[in-house]
Amino acid sequence: MRAPHPGVWTFGVAAADPGVLAGFCSTPETRVYCACGMIDDSVPWKELLFRKAAGLRKRRKQKRWTRASFASVEQDVFLSAYAIRKLLEAHKISDELRSTPVKCTSFPFKGSRKHFVSTGDLPDFYNWHRLEEFYDLESPQNVSVDLREFCNQIIHSWIFTLSRAEDGGLDGYFFSSDRERRRRLLYSEISETAATIGAVATDDIVHSEAKRNPATGQWRFTVRSRSPKSKPED
Repeated sequence: MRAPHPGVWTFGVAAADPGVLAGFCSTPETRVYCACGMIDDSVPWKELLFRKAAGLRKRRKQKRWTRASFASVEQDVFLSAYAIRKLLEAHKISDELRSTPVKCTSFPFKGSRKHFVSTGDLPDFYNWHRLEEFYDLESPQNVSVDLREFCNQIIHSWIFTLSRAEDGGLDGYFFSSDRERRRRLLYSEISETAATIGAVATDDIVHSEAKRNPATGQWRFTVRSRSPKSKPED
């Protein structure tokens, strides 16, 4: 494998497509254009999500669990959340699906902000797994979480622990970000997570356009799928 040329990375406007910011590496021999941080082709990302959704559905019937099994589930959920957020940022998810919330259960933090600031009684590096000490698990509330916020809570999770059903299969997982742990703990059923991932994987974009707002100078995107649809059933 040939070592990359020590060229200088700069940014500019691609001549073939004025108004599109591109990154390129200038070397004495060539100037190679490449995408600058955004996803150009969503197919490989959505194929990945399709496989992750199928794998998570199978976990509902899994009986034998090892440390590797638990780690694998966390990896699949995390990578899926990261992929979905990348697709959102690249406008590769339809407006219909982008606006569809994720159903979760919320458990309130037992203390107040004044309480944990003065006593330090907040989930930390060594005690985050003792959920019942910090959150009122007897007071669940059904909540709808914005798709991007759902992904952020997983990507930045301070708390992430799996919950198994009585038959041994995976039921869902508790999670909360480093900031959200001060307010609440969230829970997602694995069926809901798999349905959300699967919906993104099968989101068929048929129309996409971008117009610059003359007042702000920012782009406004409109992305439509083949037809508005709900999350697929298991």
